[in-house]
Amino acid sequence: MSTDLHPSTLSDGWVRSRDRVGAYFRAGAERWTHLTSDAPVSRIRATVREGRRQMRETLVSWLPDDVSGLRILDAGCGPGVLSWELAARGARVVGVDLAPELIEAARTRGPEGVPMPDFRAGDLMEAASEGFDFIVAMDCFIHYGLRETLDAVRGMESFSSHGILLTVAPWTPLLGAMHLAGKLFPRRDRAPSIIPVTDHALRRELEGPFGPTDLTLHRSHTVHRGFYISRALELVPRGRPT
Repeated sequence: MSTDLHPSTLSDGWVRSRDRVGAYFRAGAERWTHLTSDAPVSRIRATVREGRRQMRETLVSWLPDDVSGLRILDAGCGPGVLSWELAARGARVVGVDLAPELIEAARTRGPEGVPMPDFRAGDLMEAASEGFDFIVAMDCFIHYGLRETLDAVRGMESFSSHGILLTVAPWTPLLGAMHLAGKLFPRRDRAPSIIPVTDHALRRELEGPFGPTDLTLHRSHTVHRGFYISRALELVPRGRPT
C-alpha cells in the first residue's frame, strides 16, 4: 500500500470543514452520547436513533459474515456504537473521531468480555494511512461537500484493500431548503449543515476526474426514518467479482 495521502485531501477547504465539524461535535458531545445510549429521548430524537440503528445494520450487512481478524477503521466513530459491535464479532477495530469527549464516552461503553477497540481522537485521514481491510464512515461525510468527500475517498482508497463504506445526505426538497437557508442566513453558532447531494451529481462525480481511481460504486441504500435520512454507499475495488 502507498504511504502518501492524496495531496488534495488535506487542502485548506478540508481543514476548515474538519475543524468546523470537530468544534460542533466537541460542544455537543453530551447530546450525542445521550442520543446513542438507551436513555429516554424525545419522539423526534427517537426517529433519529432508530434511523441510525437501521443504517448500522445496513453497513454491517455489507461486510463479510465473518469479520474475525479483519482490520476495520470506524471513521467518525462518535461514542463507538458501531466500533463495539464489530469488535464483538471479532474484528480488529480502530475508532477515530474529532471529539476527544466522544472518544472518552466510547471507551466506557463496551460489553464485558469484548476487547476494546483502539479508540483515538484525531483526523480520519491520518488514521486511514495505517492500512485497513475496510473503512467505514457512517454519517461522517454528510457535513462535507461532495468534492471534499471525494478528496477524502481518493486519499483513503489505497489504504483499504476491500473497499470503503460511507454515507452521504441524499437531496430532498426539505434538506435542500434547509441547506439554502443556512447559506443565506449564516450564524456562527449554527450546527454544521447537512449538505445534500443529488443522485445525478453523485454518480457523475464518482466516475469523473475527481472521483476515486481504484474504487467504483457497487450498491447504495437510503434509510429514511422520521427526521433521519442518509444514503449508504459501498465502494469496491474495480474489477472485483460482485
